[in-house]
Amino acid sequence: MTITIEMFDRVPLTFEEEEWPVVASIEPGPGTFVKIRQHRDGRRLLHGTRLWSLHYGDLLEGHGSISPTVFSVFLARCLRTLDIQKKWAQELFRSMPAERV
Repeated sequence: MTITIEMFDRVPLTFEEEEWPVVASIEPGPGTFVKIRQHRDGRRLLHGTRLWSLHYGDLLEGHGSISPTVFSVFLARCLRTLDIQKKWAQELFRSMPAERV
């Protein structure tokens, strides 16, 4: 299935859902979610919606491992934009698969 999402600072992004599976998500309230999708090449897509109308999306273009600090900055901006409490960030991190080191 083809999905189009609104992005934070660029034109909308269209992708095939099966190429970008959800690796973590939270739903802090009705009509509100944040999802992390990851392409097999390591790129991550962070996107969310609040009350079905306020949208946010960021494409983290780094291939392979993305710095936890960089990811945290994008996640903080996402939560701030969608007016979601920071405590949900920890919940999102808990739902992500463990990284192999």
